Amino acid sequence: MNALVGQLARKYNVPWRTTASQASSKCFDAQSGYESATSYMTAVTSNANFLLHAGGWDEAGMVHCLNKLIVDAEQNLLTAKFAAGVNFDRLDEALEAVQRIGPGGHYLGDKFTLKHFKDAFFAPEILDYEAFEQWQANGARDIPARACEKTETLLQEYQWPSIDVARREELDAFVTRRETEISPSIA
Repeated sequence: MNALVGQLARKYNVPWRTTASQASSKCFDAQSGYESATSYMTAVTSNANFLLHAGGWDEAGMVHCLNKLIVDAEQNLLTAKFAAGVNFDRLDEALEAVQRIGPGGHYLGDKFTLKHFKDAFFAPEILDYEAFEQWQANGARDIPARACEKTETLLQEYQWPSIDVARREELDAFVTRRETEISPSIA
């Protein structure tokens, strides 16, 4: 559907938005990941202008999972890197390195590599690229477990942004007033 809508949007020169990673799965599992990956890739390769629901959405948006949000956030960064495409801004500099190093040489210690290596790649934190034996030695944690650990760490380290005391009191008073004014029932 995204591919079709993307073609129509390009044909009629109109912007369009779509879902980024929303899944129908009832929990954060393989189905959730597969559906999200497919949604991301079709949206990006179909040139969507705006992606909604790009984090933590399962059961067609009825469930929001913090652990999936952590993994989706990383996927957002990977997808953005992919969507940016190949950048040729450094082509002349790279070709100079090829000429400088020549056949049989290596690029790891070259000034071009040292200058650009850190920003040339995105190293995911949640995805695991270790060998099985290393993964097992490190506790054999699957992606939901790694995401849960990251979620707990972020929540523990979170610090509320500073806010003016008078403004905070004003907001608290507003919430208290609205809680008494709005009926909790929809009768």
